[in-house]
Amino acid sequence: MNAYACNPYHGSEEGVGWNWVRMISAFAAPWVLVASHHRQDIEDFQVNNPRVVRNVTFVYVPHKPWHYRPTPGWKWIEGSVFKPVMNMAYALWLRDAFKVARGLHREQGFDLAHQLTYVGFRFPGHLWKLDIPFIWGPIGGLENTPWRFLPVLGWRGAMYYAGRNLINSLQKLTLRSARKAFNKANVLIAATSGIQKEIDRWYGCASQVIVEVGPPDKVASKINGRQSDEPLRLVWSGEHLPGKALPLLMSALANLPEALEWH
Repeated sequence: MNAYACNPYHGSEEGVGWNWVRMISAFAAPWVLVASHHRQDIEDFQVNNPRVVRNVTFVYVPHKPWHYRPTPGWKWIEGSVFKPVMNMAYALWLRDAFKVARGLHREQGFDLAHQLTYVGFRFPGHLWKLDIPFIWGPIGGLENTPWRFLPVLGWRGAMYYAGRNLINSLQKLTLRSARKAFNKANVLIAATSGIQKEIDRWYGCASQVIVEVGPPDKVASKINGRQSDEPLRLVWSGEHLPGKALPLLMSALANLPEALEWH
């Protein structure tokens, strides 16, 4: 498995990588390629929780100065117009990870390969080049932001996501590595039903939908319904970034009937 982002103590992509590895380890014995800056956290977790991922062999790809890692400097680059530099640095990590994977495959003879994180379609990695079945997913990033929503995101958000829409559309047409990986994959996992439609539209490939944050360990057996005399209670959680679209929710709430009480 290729899981650059994989950490038991973090959310977002790191949480996606960790929880998928954890769940897969319940029925398989994966070898997982991970960025080396996660090593301390993973090893600390394993010492304190020896039974959680006991079937997993973590392989830490040696860090090089040109590899991406989420330091303050790299995070600034990621959020600026220089983000292509970050993408290139991550692509170089994927290249070096494949070299490690190819050597391990000669020694171990793996049954299949799985590209896990990062989940973006722009970075399919290189595991699909191995002569074994290939799984890719969950896959994200293919959907564009609806143009009519851009004014709600503020001028900076509108500029960013308008540019992202244009680049997204261009890359779906031109990224040969992604097209090759889509065609080579034996199983494709889409993060949403919208992504599933985009995969079919642009690449003509079938996929199954599994939300990227993974199924919960425990599912509530009963859903608490709202009584007619109770207010509508909402919870919103996420970073205050334009793409999270909190202003869209606030605009919708402003249009509710005054008689409807909400918290």
